Amino acid sequence: MKHDLKKKELLGLFFVFAALIALYFLILRWWQFKQMVSQILHILQPIIFGLVFAYLLRSPVNFLEQKILDHRTSQTLRLLNSVLIVYSAVGVCIYLMIQLVWPELQENVTNMLVALPDQIAYITQRIETILADENQMAGIMGRALEFAYQKLQSWLQYDLWNSINVAVSVVTSGVIDMVALIFNLIIGIIVSVYVLMERKHFSLQGRKLAYAFLPEDHAKLLLDTVKETDRIFSGFIIGKIIDSLIIGVLCFLSLTFLKMPYTVLVSIIVGVTNVIPFFGPYLGAIPSAFLIFLADWRQGFVFVIFVILLQQLDGNVIGPKILGESTGLASFWVVFAILLAGGLFGITGMIVGVPTFATIYYIIKKYVHYRLKKNGALVYVTDPESQNQSQNQEERNEK
Repeated sequence: MKHDLKKKELLGLFFVFAALIALYFLILRWWQFKQMVSQILHILQPIIFGLVFAYLLRSPVNFLEQKILDHRTSQTLRLLNSVLIVYSAVGVCIYLMIQLVWPELQENVTNMLVALPDQIAYITQRIETILADENQMAGIMGRALEFAYQKLQSWLQYDLWNSINVAVSVVTSGVIDMVALIFNLIIGIIVSVYVLMERKHFSLQGRKLAYAFLPEDHAKLLLDTVKETDRIFSGFIIGKIIDSLIIGVLCFLSLTFLKMPYTVLVSIIVGVTNVIPFFGPYLGAIPSAFLIFLADWRQGFVFVIFVILLQQLDGNVIGPKILGESTGLASFWVVFAILLAGGLFGITGMIVGVPTFATIYYIIKKYVHYRLKKNGALVYVTDPESQNQSQNQEERNEK
């Protein structure tokens, strides 16, 4: 018995030592590791798209299969019909949104591109008029404009063709990337259908692997953690998408009532950027306010006030109602997760950083609670208010 215990301790120390070495080399070679991970993710992009689509559409497929469709048919046929109905509904919704939004969006973008040079020229003229009241400022402005004009002439004579070549290369690369993205999306849809059809089989395989290679209590703990992770991610991501759709619609209706310019374009920007927690509303409001300021500075100020009120409504009423306590994170940790994940993985990191960090936080919290309980120190670090609430809840249950 002692020999087995000593063997387990040595094995545990070995794994800890190996993990520390791996962490050291990971930190030392972080950029090479990040580049390798980026390349692997790029190769697996269709699979990732398929898994994301399947994860987002899993709930409506389950609902149709279990609650709506006829249970007298075979399970395979019922599942296939559920997947086809959900994808057909999503396709119809996307088509209707494009038909409703695209013409006005195209008109907004066209008007913006046509009016933008005149608006910039008007603002520049106004600035010159204001600065002309002071001779010194007028002289500085005149020299600045003369310097800018000389630079423009030099650029047109020597650098224009190089800029055109760079622009053509960028456009060509963008077209190629867009074609590759569309291809990956199509493959991702096909993959998602297979994943949805086989999701119960995959779940069973996962449980078999857990109980085959881990002790029963550890396997149960792992499956409970996976279940909690699913709750955090699904509650946060799906809830955030619904929240952003509501904010986009409210923004569109309000801007239409206020007769703002670029209504559809601004509503789409505000709605899409709202998916990013905490910083998203500001990232969407800044370029939108700039566009409206160029058209009419008075309406620009009205839009800024409106966005502040809209985000207060979202942060205090709509968001909590939809998201609830899906993450369980304090505001500080939300900001920390967004900054860290956004700095490492860009926009994608800003979106999934909060639920990922919430999962890590949940695992650490469970482990700390387990260690405190095992050491008999749980009573010394329990919040008295929480303890009183627990006692009151127990008394109510007894009654």
